[in-house]
Amino acid sequence: MDKYGTVMVDRNHYSVPTSYAGQQVSVVLGVDRVDIHLKSRRLASHERLYGCNKWQLDADHYLDLLHQRP
Repeated sequence: MDKYGTVMVDRNHYSVPTSYAGQQVSVVLGVDRVDIHLKSRRLASHERLYGCNKWQLDADHYLDLLHQRP
């Protein structure tokens, strides 16, 4: 996971809750979904993107970070 709270898969970025930053995650790719897991817990599920350098972000994944800002 990178400093933006995303996981890069096939040159596209998918968001993960920021509280899991720095963790080693696993990715399950489907034809139309990308599921991101930490051990047996699913952290995020996104519609799969095709192409390059696209971002799939879920605003809920960044709420904890926004609450910390003054």
